[in-house]
Amino acid sequence: MPRKFIVPLVLMSLTGVFAFNAVLYTGLHYTTAINATLVNAATPITTAGLAWLLIAEKMTGRRILGIFLSFAGIGWIVSQGSLQTLASLHFNPGDIIIFFATALWGFYCVMAKPLMQYFSPLALTAMTTGIGAVFLLPAAFFELALTPAQFGGYELLAILYLGIFPSFLSFLLWNRSVLTFGPGQATLVYNTIPFFAIILSAIFLGERLMLYQGVGGAIIIAGVVIGTSDRVS
Repeated sequence: MPRKFIVPLVLMSLTGVFAFNAVLYTGLHYTTAINATLVNAATPITTAGLAWLLIAEKMTGRRILGIFLSFAGIGWIVSQGSLQTLASLHFNPGDIIIFFATALWGFYCVMAKPLMQYFSPLALTAMTTGIGAVFLLPAAFFELALTPAQFGGYELLAILYLGIFPSFLSFLLWNRSVLTFGPGQATLVYNTIPFFAIILSAIFLGERLMLYQGVGGAIIIAGVVIGTSDRVS
């Protein structure tokens, strides 16, 4: 592999695989779930801004509208359809940490697009997750040394599931979508996560789907459809 790819691959691994989740979870210690969800919904904004600055990806009116609608849909869900709840929110240092995490993920997405001119999504995912694991393993051993944990069959299966599906497979599909649509458009779909979490909770946990959740989800989907319907990148 040419040496010119080493630094970008290491930076992608540090930001998207290693630092993003670590910074995000750190921020959650210092803020509320509502604040965290709203700030995390800014990911399409930070990604679109970085894509414009770093790889000259064009920003269109439809994409801006889609970002606004998806953000508004998440706001409607987390506030339970109450504007008063949104107005009463107080921001704190944890929100800044989480916003920094959105920039880390945005950088990972933006760097993926030019690198996939030379590597397939599978090869890029394998290399970045492999390099990321080099950084994650020492951090995991350090944390386990401070807070010992018991590992049984259930815990090992959970780790295996997390390693295969939410980690490697999701990164592979994500990189494939970035290659197809560009980071600005692909990241718009990121804001559907809260809505799908609600649907899965209703299916697997028996939680009741509320009207405000359906309305917010419809707004999010509308924003994604509008924002991804143009192919300018």
